[in-house]
Amino acid sequence: MKTGRKNNVIFFYGQKAFTTKSEMITYLTRKFNYIPKTHLLLDLIDKDPQGVWKRRNKHNHFEKISGMSTEVHRCSTNVTLIYVYSYNRNVSYECNGNGFSSYSLAYENAKKLELYDKFIIPPSLLEWYARSTSIWKHIWMGCNYRCFSARNYEGLRYRTLKEINSYRKLNFKKGLKYNYYLESDADTFAKKISRTNPTSLCDTVSPYLMSGHISAPWGHLLVKRWYDEYKKYRPTGSKTVSKVTQHYQVLMNSQYRKVGVGIREKGNYIYIVLKFV
Repeated sequence: MKTGRKNNVIFFYGQKAFTTKSEMITYLTRKFNYIPKTHLLLDLIDKDPQGVWKRRNKHNHFEKISGMSTEVHRCSTNVTLIYVYSYNRNVSYECNGNGFSSYSLAYENAKKLELYDKFIIPPSLLEWYARSTSIWKHIWMGCNYRCFSARNYEGLRYRTLKEINSYRKLNFKKGLKYNYYLESDADTFAKKISRTNPTSLCDTVSPYLMSGHISAPWGHLLVKRWYDEYKKYRPTGSKTVSKVTQHYQVLMNSQYRKVGVGIREKGNYIYIVLKFV
């Protein structure tokens, strides 16, 4: 960070000042000794004499430690970055827009992202009912696990609403509006069912709520599965309403006006809850 005097540079990390870059590097490599040195990148921010803050490098360029100095390093677009934030004595981590309390948790998430990036949806999971497949591709094509799990599953919640409303429109029902109070209740229920064993007990349906679980990389296929199951369902003549029919009835209920989406991920599964009103 540049000071008011010409050519005089002071480096800061948090509230700690260093007169040389090498001093700062020594401090950081000791502080973050649990992170491989080859993985440690610095994002330097300069302050000019007028007091304006500005990143030294642009876009996906960072400073990589080389000896007791740094060199500009360009990260490729397929590299998963973990950001470290320090405030006072607290350190937090961010990966894919999600916060973590430790580096190990963030690193596990990064490995999961890179693993799921390689997954390709089998045609058998997707192409059964032409109309729902067309809707699904319009909404979800190009959005994989990395996309829909970012920022606390923001994409999964928003696109799920869009998908439900597309199915409702196809069946001449009014669209639903998103409600964050319902989301909070649904999140609480999703957390509860994620602790359920066996997992088959997680798949429930009631007049105002439905829940289910699915392999994490296929989280964006659950609502389509509910819809398609009804389209290929053949009633047995029993007086008891099947769960397949109940799922469809809840999704298409014309009395509902709002919905919230609750999500919880545990192990290899994503648990999704829809709450209606």
